[in-house]
Amino acid sequence: MKVSIERIKFFVLAGLLFVLPLSKAMLSLFMVAFCVVGLVNGRSLIRRLPQLSRLFWLPVAYFLWHLIGMLWSSNYAFGWQDLNTKLPFVLFPLLLLSYEHVLKEREAQWQRTFIAGLSLALTYCLVLAISRYVHSGEISEFFYTSFSQLVHPSYFAWFIDLAMVFLILDTHQNYVFKKSSFWIIVICFSAGVLLLNSKAGIIGWLLAVVLAFAWNAFRSRSWRPLLTATLWSICFLIALKFLIPTSVNRMETMRRVVAEKKDNMAEAESSSTRLQIWEQAIRLIRDQPLLGTGTGDVKDVLVAAYEDADMQFAASRRFNAHNQFLQSWLTLGVLGALIFLSLIIFPLMIAFRMRDPYLFTFIALAAFNMLVESMLEKQSGAVFFSLFYSVFLWKIDNRKRIPVS
Repeated sequence: MKVSIERIKFFVLAGLLFVLPLSKAMLSLFMVAFCVVGLVNGRSLIRRLPQLSRLFWLPVAYFLWHLIGMLWSSNYAFGWQDLNTKLPFVLFPLLLLSYEHVLKEREAQWQRTFIAGLSLALTYCLVLAISRYVHSGEISEFFYTSFSQLVHPSYFAWFIDLAMVFLILDTHQNYVFKKSSFWIIVICFSAGVLLLNSKAGIIGWLLAVVLAFAWNAFRSRSWRPLLTATLWSICFLIALKFLIPTSVNRMETMRRVVAEKKDNMAEAESSSTRLQIWEQAIRLIRDQPLLGTGTGDVKDVLVAAYEDADMQFAASRRFNAHNQFLQSWLTLGVLGALIFLSLIIFPLMIAFRMRDPYLFTFIALAAFNMLVESMLEKQSGAVFFSLFYSVFLWKIDNRKRIPVS
Protein backbone atom coordinates (compact mmCIF):
# COMPACT_ATOMS: atom_id res chain seq x y z
CA MET A 1 0.00 0.00 0.00
CA LYS A 2 1.35 3.36 -1.00
CA VAL A 3 1.88 5.74 1.93
CA SER A 4 1.36 9.40 1.11
CA ILE A 5 3.78 12.05 2.31
CA GLU A 6 0.92 13.74 4.18
CA ARG A 7 0.35 10.59 6.25
CA ILE A 8 4.03 10.48 7.09
CA LYS A 9 3.92 14.13 8.14
CA PHE A 10 0.93 13.45 10.37
CA PHE A 11 2.70 10.49 11.97
CA VAL A 12 5.82 12.58 12.60
CA LEU A 13 3.96 15.56 14.09
CA ALA A 14 1.64 13.37 16.14
CA GLY A 15 4.58 11.26 17.31
CA LEU A 16 6.46 14.37 18.35
CA LEU A 17 3.53 15.52 20.47
CA PHE A 18 2.97 12.05 21.89
CA VAL A 19 6.55 11.50 23.12
CA LEU A 20 7.03 15.06 24.44
CA PRO A 21 6.26 14.12 28.08
CA LEU A 22 7.54 10.55 27.75
CA SER A 23 11.09 10.27 26.44
CA LYS A 24 13.92 12.70 25.72
CA ALA A 25 15.60 10.20 23.38
CA MET A 26 12.42 9.64 21.37
CA LEU A 27 11.79 13.38 21.31
CA SER A 28 15.19 13.94 19.70
CA LEU A 29 14.48 11.17 17.19
CA PHE A 30 11.16 12.68 16.16
CA MET A 31 12.78 16.12 15.93
CA VAL A 32 15.19 14.72 13.35
CA ALA A 33 12.28 13.08 11.51
CA PHE A 34 10.35 16.37 11.61
CA CYS A 35 13.25 18.12 9.86
CA VAL A 36 13.87 15.40 7.26
CA VAL A 37 10.21 15.07 6.28
CA GLY A 38 9.66 18.82 6.44
CA LEU A 39 12.47 19.42 3.97
CA VAL A 40 10.78 17.28 1.31
CA ASN A 41 10.08 19.66 -1.58
CA GLY A 42 12.59 22.05 -0.07
CA ARG A 43 12.59 24.41 -3.03
CA SER A 44 8.86 25.04 -2.65
CA LEU A 45 9.39 25.63 1.05
CA ILE A 46 12.12 28.22 0.42
CA ARG A 47 9.92 30.06 -2.09
CA ARG A 48 7.14 30.32 0.48
CA LEU A 49 9.25 31.58 3.38
CA PRO A 50 8.72 35.26 2.45
CA GLN A 51 4.97 34.65 2.98
CA LEU A 52 5.53 34.09 6.69
CA SER A 53 4.31 36.77 9.03
CA ARG A 54 7.10 38.66 10.73
CA LEU A 55 6.03 37.19 14.07
CA PHE A 56 7.33 33.81 12.88
CA TRP A 57 10.80 35.33 12.63
CA LEU A 58 10.92 36.43 16.28
CA PRO A 59 11.90 32.95 17.59
CA VAL A 60 14.45 32.73 14.77
CA ALA A 61 15.91 36.07 15.87
CA TYR A 62 15.99 34.80 19.46
CA PHE A 63 18.07 31.80 18.36
CA LEU A 64 20.36 33.87 16.13
CA TRP A 65 21.11 36.28 18.97
CA HIS A 66 22.09 33.28 21.10
CA LEU A 67 24.40 32.26 18.25
CA ILE A 68 25.91 35.75 18.09
CA GLY A 69 26.25 35.63 21.88
CA MET A 70 28.93 32.98 21.41
CA LEU A 71 31.27 35.76 20.24
CA TRP A 72 31.74 37.05 23.80
CA SER A 73 31.67 33.62 25.47
CA SER A 74 34.56 31.51 26.67
CA ASN A 75 32.72 28.31 27.65
CA TYR A 76 32.02 27.02 24.15
CA ALA A 77 30.95 23.57 25.32
CA PHE A 78 28.02 24.90 27.31
CA GLY A 79 27.27 27.47 24.60
CA TRP A 80 26.90 24.87 21.86
CA GLN A 81 24.81 22.73 24.19
CA ASP A 82 22.50 25.70 24.77
CA LEU A 83 22.27 26.38 21.03
CA ASN A 84 21.28 22.77 20.47
CA THR A 85 18.53 23.22 23.08
CA LYS A 86 17.29 26.39 21.35
CA LEU A 87 17.40 24.92 17.82
CA PRO A 88 13.60 24.30 17.77
CA PHE A 89 13.17 28.10 17.67
CA VAL A 90 14.43 27.94 14.08
CA LEU A 91 13.09 24.58 12.99
CA PHE A 92 9.40 24.86 13.91
CA PRO A 93 8.62 28.38 12.62
CA LEU A 94 10.35 27.76 9.28
CA LEU A 95 9.46 24.12 8.59
CA LEU A 96 5.87 24.21 9.78
CA LEU A 97 4.82 25.41 6.33
CA SER A 98 5.42 21.85 5.16
CA TYR A 99 2.84 20.57 7.63
CA GLU A 100 -0.03 22.90 6.68
CA HIS A 101 -2.32 20.10 5.54
CA VAL A 102 -1.83 18.18 8.78
CA LEU A 103 -2.43 21.28 10.89
CA LYS A 104 -5.57 22.21 9.02
CA GLU A 105 -7.23 18.89 8.27
CA ARG A 106 -6.19 16.82 11.30
CA GLU A 107 -6.25 19.32 14.13
CA ALA A 108 -8.52 17.22 16.33
CA GLN A 109 -6.31 14.16 15.81
CA TRP A 110 -2.99 15.76 16.79
CA GLN A 111 -4.64 17.37 19.82
CA ARG A 112 -5.93 13.96 20.83
CA THR A 113 -2.45 12.46 20.35
CA PHE A 114 -0.91 15.09 22.63
CA ILE A 115 -3.50 14.30 25.30
CA ALA A 116 -2.91 10.56 24.86
CA GLY A 117 0.82 11.03 25.46
CA LEU A 118 0.15 12.96 28.64
CA SER A 119 -2.31 10.28 29.80
CA LEU A 120 0.26 7.53 29.26
CA ALA A 121 2.96 9.53 31.06
CA LEU A 122 0.67 10.10 34.06
CA THR A 123 -0.28 6.42 34.16
CA TYR A 124 3.37 5.37 34.02
CA CYS A 125 4.32 7.73 36.85
CA LEU A 126 1.39 6.52 38.97
CA VAL A 127 2.27 2.85 38.49
CA LEU A 128 5.89 3.53 39.45
CA ALA A 129 4.79 5.53 42.51
CA ILE A 130 2.53 2.69 43.68
CA SER A 131 5.35 0.18 43.19
CA ARG A 132 7.79 2.28 45.21
CA TYR A 133 5.19 2.97 47.91
CA VAL A 134 4.62 -0.76 48.40
CA HIS A 135 8.33 -1.15 49.22
CA SER A 136 9.02 2.09 51.10
CA GLY A 137 5.67 2.97 52.67
CA GLU A 138 6.50 6.66 52.06
CA ILE A 139 3.54 8.75 50.90
CA SER A 140 6.02 11.21 49.36
CA GLU A 141 6.46 8.73 46.49
CA PHE A 142 3.23 10.16 45.05
CA PHE A 143 4.32 13.80 44.95
CA TYR A 144 6.55 16.23 43.07
CA THR A 145 9.88 14.91 41.71
CA SER A 146 9.38 11.47 43.27
CA PHE A 147 6.15 11.13 41.27
CA SER A 148 7.32 12.78 38.03
CA GLN A 149 10.01 10.39 36.80
CA LEU A 150 9.90 11.35 33.12
CA VAL A 151 10.09 15.15 33.07
CA HIS A 152 10.44 17.87 35.70
CA PRO A 153 7.11 18.50 37.50
CA SER A 154 6.95 22.14 36.40
CA TYR A 155 7.17 21.19 32.72
CA PHE A 156 4.78 18.25 33.11
CA ALA A 157 2.19 20.48 34.82
CA TRP A 158 2.66 23.13 32.11
CA PHE A 159 1.86 20.54 29.44
CA ILE A 160 -1.22 19.36 31.31
CA ASP A 161 -2.48 22.92 31.83
CA LEU A 162 -2.45 23.46 28.05
CA ALA A 163 -4.23 20.13 27.53
CA MET A 164 -6.92 21.37 29.91
CA VAL A 165 -7.40 24.35 27.59
CA PHE A 166 -7.88 21.96 24.65
CA LEU A 167 -10.45 20.01 26.62
CA ILE A 168 -12.44 23.02 27.85
CA LEU A 169 -12.57 24.98 24.62
CA ASP A 170 -15.46 23.11 23.08
CA THR A 171 -14.64 23.89 19.45
CA HIS A 172 -13.42 20.31 19.04
CA GLN A 173 -14.58 18.76 22.28
CA ASN A 174 -17.86 17.52 20.87
CA TYR A 175 -16.20 15.15 18.42
CA VAL A 176 -12.72 14.61 19.82
CA PHE A 177 -13.98 12.94 23.00
CA LYS A 178 -17.26 11.53 24.16
CA LYS A 179 -18.73 13.21 27.21
CA SER A 180 -17.78 10.36 29.57
CA SER A 181 -14.22 10.27 28.24
CA PHE A 182 -13.99 14.03 28.60
CA TRP A 183 -14.83 13.95 32.30
CA ILE A 184 -12.49 11.04 33.01
CA ILE A 185 -9.57 12.85 31.36
CA VAL A 186 -10.35 16.17 33.06
CA ILE A 187 -10.48 14.55 36.50
CA CYS A 188 -7.30 12.54 35.91
CA PHE A 189 -5.39 15.55 34.58
CA SER A 190 -6.54 17.72 37.48
CA ALA A 191 -5.44 15.04 39.93
CA GLY A 192 -2.15 14.77 38.06
CA VAL A 193 -1.46 18.49 38.55
CA LEU A 194 -2.08 18.05 42.28
CA LEU A 195 0.27 15.06 42.47
CA LEU A 196 2.96 16.89 40.53
CA ASN A 197 2.75 19.41 43.36
CA SER A 198 4.26 22.24 41.32
CA LYS A 199 3.15 25.62 42.67
CA ALA A 200 3.31 27.13 39.19
CA GLY A 201 1.42 24.16 37.76
CA ILE A 202 -1.37 24.47 40.33
CA ILE A 203 -1.80 28.20 39.74
CA GLY A 204 -1.49 27.56 35.99
CA TRP A 205 -4.36 25.05 36.18
CA LEU A 206 -6.58 27.74 37.71
CA LEU A 207 -5.45 30.24 35.08
CA ALA A 208 -6.15 27.80 32.23
CA VAL A 209 -9.62 26.93 33.54
CA VAL A 210 -10.62 30.56 34.12
CA LEU A 211 -9.37 31.80 30.73
CA ALA A 212 -10.83 28.90 28.75
CA PHE A 213 -14.25 29.10 30.39
CA ALA A 214 -14.19 32.90 30.11
CA TRP A 215 -13.78 32.47 26.36
CA ASN A 216 -16.68 30.01 26.25
CA ALA A 217 -18.78 32.53 28.17
CA PHE A 218 -17.84 35.32 25.77
CA ARG A 219 -18.57 33.19 22.72
CA SER A 220 -21.87 31.80 23.98
CA ARG A 221 -22.99 35.09 25.58
CA SER A 222 -23.87 33.06 28.67
CA TRP A 223 -22.85 33.19 32.32
CA ARG A 224 -22.98 29.39 32.70
CA PRO A 225 -19.34 28.72 31.70
CA LEU A 226 -18.23 31.18 34.38
CA LEU A 227 -20.31 29.29 36.95
CA THR A 228 -18.74 26.05 35.76
CA ALA A 229 -15.26 27.55 36.10
CA THR A 230 -16.09 28.66 39.64
CA LEU A 231 -17.37 25.21 40.62
CA TRP A 232 -14.33 23.48 39.06
CA SER A 233 -11.98 25.83 40.89
CA ILE A 234 -13.73 25.30 44.22
CA CYS A 235 -13.58 21.52 43.85
CA PHE A 236 -9.91 21.73 42.84
CA LEU A 237 -9.02 23.90 45.84
CA ILE A 238 -10.93 21.62 48.21
CA ALA A 239 -8.96 18.65 46.88
CA LEU A 240 -5.79 20.68 47.27
CA LYS A 241 -6.63 21.48 50.89
CA PHE A 242 -7.88 18.14 52.17
CA LEU A 243 -6.49 15.46 49.85
CA ILE A 244 -3.05 16.86 48.98
CA PRO A 245 -1.83 18.53 52.19
CA THR A 246 1.75 18.72 50.94
CA SER A 247 0.63 21.17 48.26
CA VAL A 248 -0.92 23.44 50.88
CA ASN A 249 2.27 23.26 52.93
CA ARG A 250 4.37 24.30 49.94
CA MET A 251 1.98 27.16 49.15
CA GLU A 252 2.08 28.37 52.75
CA THR A 253 5.87 28.17 52.79
CA MET A 254 6.00 30.21 49.59
CA ARG A 255 3.72 32.86 51.10
CA ARG A 256 5.76 33.00 54.31
CA VAL A 257 9.07 33.22 52.44
CA VAL A 258 7.84 36.06 50.24
CA ALA A 259 6.34 37.91 53.20
CA GLU A 260 9.25 37.49 55.58
CA LYS A 261 12.09 37.19 53.04
CA LYS A 262 13.72 34.36 54.94
CA ASP A 263 17.16 33.23 53.85
CA ASN A 264 17.48 29.74 55.25
CA MET A 265 19.46 27.96 52.56
CA ALA A 266 19.89 24.93 54.79
CA GLU A 267 16.24 24.09 54.22
CA ALA A 268 16.76 24.46 50.47
CA GLU A 269 13.10 25.45 50.10
CA SER A 270 12.43 26.33 46.47
CA SER A 271 10.78 29.69 47.11
CA SER A 272 13.56 30.91 49.40
CA THR A 273 16.23 29.68 47.00
CA ARG A 274 14.47 31.25 44.04
CA LEU A 275 14.30 34.68 45.68
CA GLN A 276 18.02 34.62 46.40
CA ILE A 277 18.78 33.46 42.86
CA TRP A 278 16.76 36.35 41.45
CA GLU A 279 18.71 38.78 43.62
CA GLN A 280 22.00 37.48 42.22
CA ALA A 281 20.71 37.50 38.63
CA ILE A 282 19.54 41.12 38.94
CA ARG A 283 22.88 42.12 40.43
CA LEU A 284 24.74 40.47 37.52
CA ILE A 285 22.45 42.16 34.99
CA ARG A 286 23.31 45.52 36.51
CA ASP A 287 27.00 44.69 36.03
CA GLN A 288 26.57 43.72 32.34
CA PRO A 289 23.29 45.22 31.10
CA LEU A 290 24.13 45.76 27.42
CA LEU A 291 25.60 42.49 26.13
CA GLY A 292 25.13 40.13 29.05
CA THR A 293 27.46 37.29 29.92
CA GLY A 294 27.32 35.57 26.54
CA THR A 295 25.60 32.34 25.58
CA GLY A 296 28.27 30.03 26.92
CA ASP A 297 29.23 31.79 30.15
CA VAL A 298 25.90 32.48 31.84
CA LYS A 299 25.91 29.31 33.96
CA ASP A 300 29.52 29.81 35.10
CA VAL A 301 28.84 33.43 36.05
CA LEU A 302 25.74 32.47 38.02
CA VAL A 303 27.50 29.66 39.88
CA ALA A 304 30.39 32.00 40.79
CA ALA A 305 27.85 34.50 42.16
CA TYR A 306 26.17 31.78 44.22
CA GLU A 307 29.50 30.77 45.71
CA ASP A 308 30.40 34.37 46.57
CA ALA A 309 27.01 34.75 48.29
CA ASP A 310 27.50 31.45 50.18
CA MET A 311 24.54 29.88 48.36
CA GLN A 312 26.05 26.41 48.39
CA PHE A 313 22.87 24.54 47.52
CA ALA A 314 22.28 26.65 44.38
CA ALA A 315 25.97 26.43 43.42
CA SER A 316 26.10 22.65 43.81
CA ARG A 317 23.01 22.24 41.63
CA ARG A 318 24.30 24.82 39.11
CA PHE A 319 20.87 26.47 39.00
CA ASN A 320 19.89 28.82 36.18
CA ALA A 321 18.16 32.13 36.93
CA HIS A 322 14.77 30.44 37.52
CA ASN A 323 13.11 33.26 35.57
CA GLN A 324 13.25 33.24 31.77
CA PHE A 325 13.02 37.03 31.55
CA LEU A 326 16.05 37.47 33.81
CA GLN A 327 17.81 34.52 32.14
CA SER A 328 17.49 36.05 28.67
CA TRP A 329 18.66 39.49 29.80
CA LEU A 330 21.56 38.08 31.79
CA THR A 331 22.66 35.90 28.88
CA LEU A 332 22.14 38.20 25.91
CA GLY A 333 21.88 41.71 27.29
CA VAL A 334 19.18 44.26 26.68
CA LEU A 335 18.62 43.33 23.01
CA GLY A 336 18.16 39.69 23.89
CA ALA A 337 15.68 40.69 26.59
CA LEU A 338 13.74 42.83 24.11
CA ILE A 339 13.59 40.02 21.55
CA PHE A 340 12.31 37.66 24.21
CA LEU A 341 9.72 40.16 25.43
CA SER A 342 8.57 40.54 21.82
CA LEU A 343 7.97 36.77 21.75
CA ILE A 344 5.49 37.25 24.57
CA ILE A 345 3.92 40.67 24.04
CA PHE A 346 3.25 40.76 20.28
CA PRO A 347 1.56 37.32 20.02
CA LEU A 348 -0.51 38.19 23.09
CA MET A 349 -1.67 41.41 21.40
CA ILE A 350 -2.42 39.62 18.13
CA ALA A 351 -4.33 36.86 19.91
CA PHE A 352 -6.42 39.45 21.76
CA ARG A 353 -7.07 41.41 18.56
CA MET A 354 -7.99 38.28 16.59
CA ARG A 355 -9.97 36.82 19.50
CA ASP A 356 -8.01 33.59 19.42
CA PRO A 357 -8.29 31.74 22.76
CA TYR A 358 -5.62 29.15 21.97
CA LEU A 359 -2.71 31.50 21.36
CA PHE A 360 -3.82 33.94 24.07
CA THR A 361 -4.12 31.28 26.78
CA PHE A 362 -0.94 29.53 25.68
CA ILE A 363 1.12 32.72 25.85
CA ALA A 364 -0.47 33.69 29.17
CA LEU A 365 0.41 30.30 30.65
CA ALA A 366 3.93 30.47 29.20
CA ALA A 367 4.55 33.98 30.53
CA PHE A 368 3.37 32.99 33.99
CA ASN A 369 5.56 29.87 34.11
CA MET A 370 8.54 31.82 32.82
CA LEU A 371 8.23 34.27 35.70
CA VAL A 372 9.22 31.51 38.12
CA GLU A 373 11.27 29.14 35.94
CA SER A 374 13.72 29.40 33.05
CA MET A 375 11.43 27.18 31.00
CA LEU A 376 13.38 27.47 27.74
CA GLU A 377 16.68 26.17 29.10
CA LYS A 378 15.63 22.52 28.75
CA GLN A 379 14.87 20.64 25.53
CA SER A 380 11.30 19.75 26.49
CA GLY A 381 10.46 23.37 27.33
CA ALA A 382 12.06 24.78 24.17
CA VAL A 383 10.31 22.21 21.96
CA PHE A 384 6.95 22.69 23.66
CA PHE A 385 7.00 26.48 23.51
CA SER A 386 8.36 26.89 19.99
CA LEU A 387 6.10 24.19 18.53
CA PHE A 388 2.81 25.44 19.96
CA TYR A 389 3.84 29.06 19.44
CA SER A 390 4.27 28.28 15.74
CA VAL A 391 1.13 26.14 15.48
CA PHE A 392 -1.20 28.65 17.12
CA LEU A 393 0.33 31.56 15.21
CA TRP A 394 -0.09 29.60 11.97
CA LYS A 395 -3.78 29.07 12.80
CA ILE A 396 -4.30 32.81 13.09
CA ASP A 397 -2.19 33.59 10.05
CA ASN A 398 -4.16 31.07 8.07
CA ARG A 399 -7.40 32.89 8.92
CA LYS A 400 -6.14 36.35 8.15
CA ARG A 401 -2.85 38.02 7.38
CA ILE A 402 -1.44 39.20 10.72
CA PRO A 403 -0.81 42.95 11.00
CA VAL A 404 2.39 43.59 12.94
CA SER A 405 2.78 47.29 12.55
